[in-house]
Amino acid sequence: MSLIQKMLGAAAAIVVGLSLAVAGGAAPAQAVGASICGSGFYNIDSASVKGDGYTWGTVYLAYNSSKKQNCVYMNKSRYVGSPTWTSAWITVEGGYGSRTDEGFFSYYAATNPIYAPSGRCVRWGGTGSNQDGDNYNAIGGSYVSPWEHCG
Repeated sequence: MSLIQKMLGAAAAIVVGLSLAVAGGAAPAQAVGASICGSGFYNIDSASVKGDGYTWGTVYLAYNSSKKQNCVYMNKSRYVGSPTWTSAWITVEGGYGSRTDEGFFSYYAATNPIYAPSGRCVRWGGTGSNQDGDNYNAIGGSYVSPWEHCG
């Protein structure tokens, strides 16, 4: 076998090996968008969920203008695919209620929609962590908005 044939064979083996490594190692993102809240919702705000030196995900505030409803969802960016403590929440000013979705989730947390009357502000946020139920030295991060988006 000539030197060129050996080099071409080695190069082909490397390309095939890298292709298999990328295909086998890449997990599907499983991130969600505003449609997780229902039909007619669109994102109006977002923030990084940070803490302990890491970004744990992104929390989004979604809105449906025809129903005057808000919804919050948190897409994980660390420990994606593994169930770790994750939350999304929203509170409507003036005692109009709140929604929370929290638990050991693999990809995201998302609240049910909540009505926010005109002139009422919302406070919203989310958390992410490495807490998996057995880890008692958990680290994590959170985001808490100010009162804002006063319709």
